Order: sequence, then structure tokens, then C-alpha cells
Amino acid sequence: MTVPHLEIPPDTVAPPVPCERCGYRTVHVAEVIGQHGRPMGNVLVCTRCQGRQYDIETVSR
Repeated sequence: MTVPHLEIPPDTVAPPVPCERCGYRTVHVAEVIGQHGRPMGNVLVCTRCQGRQYDIETVSR
């Protein structure tokens, strides 16, 4: 069993978009991976400022 975490799968179809917080084009769709290694949902995450549209703890409930 692992701790819930985020993974950004390699995806050439959806390019990164600008972040509302830092302004850089570094927002990606990330998968929330649950304790048993299965995807639980998706969130938007900025890889530069670590800003998230949704908190991982809220999504993992």
C-alpha cells in the first residue's frame, strides 16, 4: 500500500496551459493515485509553483 500521490502522465495531446497564480505555461492534468495504486481522479497542477485547483486530500476522500 502506498500513500496517495499525484502523477503527470506523458501526454502530447494536451499541452500545458498558463497558471493563474504564477503566469507560466506549466499547468498539467495530473492523476490522483490512491493507496492501492489505482487512479482516483484528475486535478490540475502547476509544476512551477505547485498550485493546485483541488486539494489532493479533498479528492482522495
